[in-house]
Parts: sequence; C-alpha cells; structure tokens
Amino acid sequence: MNIDVKKSTKPVKYIDAIEILEKRVIDVILKKKNELIWILEHPSSEDKIQTCKRHLDLLIQTRGERTGTNLMRKHFGWYIKGFPGAAPLRQSLVTAKDHSDMFALLSGTEKRLRNNNAELLRAS
Repeated sequence: MNIDVKKSTKPVKYIDAIEILEKRVIDVILKKKNELIWILEHPSSEDKIQTCKRHLDLLIQTRGERTGTNLMRKHFGWYIKGFPGAAPLRQSLVTAKDHSDMFALLSGTEKRLRNNNAELLRAS
C-alpha cells in the first residue's frame, strides 16, 4: 500500500478539506489514487462552527432528526474545544431539545465570533 503525504502551507477551511477528502476517498476506493496523510494548519473557530453545522445537517439527512441530533451530541466537544465560552456552549448544545435549537446556538456563536474578529481588525 502506498500513502501520499501532503502539507498545506496555509490554513484550509474545514468545508474545503472535507470536499477534497471525500473526492479522495472515492479515488482510493476506485484505486485511482493512494491513501493520503494531510498535514493541515488549524482552521479558525468560525470554520469549526460552519463544519459542525454541516456535520449536524448531514447526520439529520442520513439518520433522521432524533438519531442525528443524538449522534451529534457526542461530537460537539471536538468542534467547540479551544475558544472563548466553549464549556457553557458545549453544555447548551448537548442539552438542546432539537436540531433547530442546536443550529440557533451554533449560528449565534458564529455571529459573535465574526463580530469579535471584525472588532479586532478595526482595533489594529
């Protein structure tokens, strides 16, 4: 088995990385390309939130509302780790009653992060 190694020189958005890797998986299965180890820089907190929302959406589409939201509760910690207010947000997400509440919490966080980043840029 051959494995390719790729190192990105700049941050790669989660959404872009997922699309590239999804295509790569198909190529590996069809034996068109080798497996890949991809070394990435950490994406922004906004990218993490966007990817978390996409993951939730995909779980709901493939597993249904109840199962999708229950499965997603296990993943929130990985997405939310490492930025301001992570602990209370994670707690709110895992105790949210349905996917609408989860999306609202994630969207509100995404908006706050965007506003905070804009304020930091104006201050510099």
